[in-house]
Amino acid sequence: MARGKSVWTEGHTTPSSGIYYEWDVASGKASNELWGAWFAPAPNGESVAHLAHVAHGSPPNRATAQVMVDDRVVYPAKGDERMHQIAGGFAWSGRDIVFVDRVDGELSVVSVDAARGTVTKTLPFEDTSSIQRIEMRPDSRALVIQSTDGFFEADFAAGRVRALADAPRGLRPMRVDIEEQRLVDAPAAGSTKGTVVVEHLRCQ
Repeated sequence: MARGKSVWTEGHTTPSSGIYYEWDVASGKASNELWGAWFAPAPNGESVAHLAHVAHGSPPNRATAQVMVDDRVVYPAKGDERMHQIAGGFAWSGRDIVFVDRVDGELSVVSVDAARGTVTKTLPFEDTSSIQRIEMRPDSRALVIQSTDGFFEADFAAGRVRALADAPRGLRPMRVDIEEQRLVDAPAAGSTKGTVVVEHLRCQ
């Protein structure tokens, strides 16, 4: 996927080991590599939010979720020893990153200032199913949460999370399989740059 003047992709070496790769479009050189999960580049292209890498088979006390922005831990706060479970990804709202956190069986929608690493807002969320994705609504400042039970809207201004009867319009498709796609044309005469072909690219 595109991010400013670069393209990025996410791969996996094990079910719990994801890797984010980024390349500069002009030079073709690798410009960033991160280990973790649920990678979400900021709209301005300056930062990448993701979950910190947890090695496969780590003991439970080492498996709590930590939210990263690039190479910094921004959530939970230092000294918070509770077990945090975060899935479904991240949404960017201005300088804040927004996600759903499960602690002691209770869900909350959390907004964190990405620069300062401080929680700015939280909303209780009474859904008990698995979170599949979160995304800012294209027509408002509210957040759409998709779970296995349906769609929800989290509105920090109104201070509520409500169930939606239908899927909101304008949401990005969760998966787009474009089969084989040539990303870089064949090199011109005398050029040292090769051709990059990605098979079964899945955009999210």
